[in-house]
Amino acid sequence: MRMREIGKFHSLQAIAFSATLLAALLAPMAAPAHAAASCGSLISPYHFTNKHRKAWLVLPDGRSLETRSGTPSTGTGTYGYAWIPSSKSGEYIWIDYSENSHKDWVQCGLQAMSSTGPNYSRARFKAASSSVCIRAGYRYGGISYVTSWWCG
Repeated sequence: MRMREIGKFHSLQAIAFSATLLAALLAPMAAPAHAAASCGSLISPYHFTNKHRKAWLVLPDGRSLETRSGTPSTGTGTYGYAWIPSSKSGEYIWIDYSENSHKDWVQCGLQAMSSTGPNYSRARFKAASSSVCIRAGYRYGGISYVTSWWCG
């Protein structure tokens, strides 16, 4: 091929690539295989009874991030929430909630912590099903940590 033909060939390749990329970007996105779970109604675990640690992770500063369960004082089912023994400004805590054995999940109750505020996330009702799962999440200084999943 001569130089002029090579230049035309590369230009045609670039146009074809751009058209393919544009078509891919404009194509409708496929629906997810599983519907995403919903955070539902979140409540404060402050007055919970029957509190139990379900999963935990030791943070770099030695504190434990915990996935906990508890029952509201009204006795209306089991809820899951995140907990740390003490909190400081700049930290965030939340729970991840899944209804399909943690194939898909949604982040619920993300809240900024402070040294004088609560050291727990909002709580989410958890059905007694092995496919319904909750884990605790924590972030500080741009680094996130999560516990293992509590299912069942």
